[in-house]
Amino acid sequence: MGTFLVTHFIKNYQDVENSKVYAAYGKLSGIVGILCNIILFLIKLLVGLFSMSTAIIADAFNNLSDAISSIINVVSAYLAEKPTDKDHPFGYGRIEYIATLIIAFLVTYIGIQFFRNSIDGILHPTDLRMSPFLFIFLIFTVIVKLWLFLFNRNLFKRTNNLTMRATSVDSLFDAVTCSITLISSAVFYLFRINIDGIAGLIVSCVVIWNGISIIKDAVNLLLGGPMDEVLNDNIKNLALSCQGVVGVHDLIVHSYGPGKMIATIHLEISQKYSLNDAHAIADEVENKVKEEMGIMMVAHIDPVELEDKRVLLIHKRLRRILDILDPVLDYHDLQVEFEKTRDLISFDLVLPYDYTEAKAEQTENQIKELMEEMNRRYQCTITVDRGHLEHT
Repeated sequence: MGTFLVTHFIKNYQDVENSKVYAAYGKLSGIVGILCNIILFLIKLLVGLFSMSTAIIADAFNNLSDAISSIINVVSAYLAEKPTDKDHPFGYGRIEYIATLIIAFLVTYIGIQFFRNSIDGILHPTDLRMSPFLFIFLIFTVIVKLWLFLFNRNLFKRTNNLTMRATSVDSLFDAVTCSITLISSAVFYLFRINIDGIAGLIVSCVVIWNGISIIKDAVNLLLGGPMDEVLNDNIKNLALSCQGVVGVHDLIVHSYGPGKMIATIHLEISQKYSLNDAHAIADEVENKVKEEMGIMMVAHIDPVELEDKRVLLIHKRLRRILDILDPVLDYHDLQVEFEKTRDLISFDLVLPYDYTEAKAEQTENQIKELMEEMNRRYQCTITVDRGHLEHT
């Protein structure tokens, strides 16, 4: 069914890199979510009111929040495909992240409200009114939610859209919570034991946890989380495949929404190249990344010495010291000025993020001391860098 909807309602559905096709997936997910969740809300609300079940009513309003979330998804999909303008030169792609955050707050708020109601239900339980006919409706809602989970998971695999991932996970949790509600209703119907408040408490906790998880993901997207490892490697390998590039570092990628990325990178190129030749190499890297990955790239040139034996020896000794202190340590931008009585060495030291300031200072001093022990002429100036890409 999901594949049928994709192939019949999304033109050129395989071209997910196209912003219009990508937006069409978002619209389809949103419209299907609106229709299904409104139907489920109405069914559960009627069943909950008739049976006087707090858990079922809580689950009904959880579906209403899902419907509202789907409406937000559709609106954000329309806004995300708007062309750039003078006020928003990078487009509206980040609307998707904001929409995800709004959805997460709605889910969390509803979970908290029904947590309070469930506590009241435990302290002051009321008799439920159940019938076999009501169980049919509840089983139907579980089946619909499981289908929504599979449908949105399929869309996520096609597009890598994080909102669809959040929606699929939310649908799976809804199926679980509805199953819990179904079980509590069955227990009361068969054994006259009222665990509706406990079931509602479990449902609300799952909803709250799900909402907080989505908030965390959305905040990471807005603040800027760690770079995707595959994207990291792909950009690095593309840059290194260009003739003349011997190393790369300081890769930074800014995402302005799905398919809208701008990146900067430092390219290490032999200083024997003329300025024009080095510029041509940088242009080649920028164009290659743009053509093959759709990422706007700005490349900075770092000239490196590849022939002077004295400089090569310094590289070798420095690398040996870093491996002894901590194999994860790295460096780049090494420059050497040879004077009559001393060799002035400067470089950027790349440290892991878990290094404290005290440990960073200690490591810096150790490197300086060990380099000076190897050769009294060596005088190091070190700039600490937390790094964005492993040096190659």
